[in-house]
Amino acid sequence: MRSAPSVVYPVGRCAFHGRLLLALSALGLATLTGWAWSDSGRFFREGFWAGLGLWALWSAWGFNAWWRTPMGTLHWDSLASPFGDSLRAGAWHWHPHRVEERVPLQHLESVLDCQGCVLLRLKTLDHRATWLWVERHRAPRHWDDLRRALMATRRRLSAR
Repeated sequence: MRSAPSVVYPVGRCAFHGRLLLALSALGLATLTGWAWSDSGRFFREGFWAGLGLWALWSAWGFNAWWRTPMGTLHWDSLASPFGDSLRAGAWHWHPHRVEERVPLQHLESVLDCQGCVLLRLKTLDHRATWLWVERHRAPRHWDDLRRALMATRRRLSAR
């Protein structure tokens, strides 16, 4: 089987992820407001304020998670053979911004594929997981190469 071509792909804050968090926050606020108005004027009780506080905490957490999204580049080297595994031609590396060296990845998994954006879970050699969204608009010319590399990785893992 032929391997996917080598590719370097930029990663940053995902607009889809931001819009999804914003929609969930708006839905939560709408639900809370509807609950308060349907309570016939008794919406100033502790339950409403506790719900509003939880909504505010969740919204702040979601914005913070989106704002702190890891940025960098994802590298697929089709000629590398990681960990001396001759059956796996190809290796993934993550090169975060503000860090000099690339980090070899033990495992990269495509968790959610929305065609124009993909949610990835990266596992480093020290078994820490990092979640990333990659989007087509960041490098449209290399999008198909990235998708081929993701599919080649998935096929190799399922063949084991």
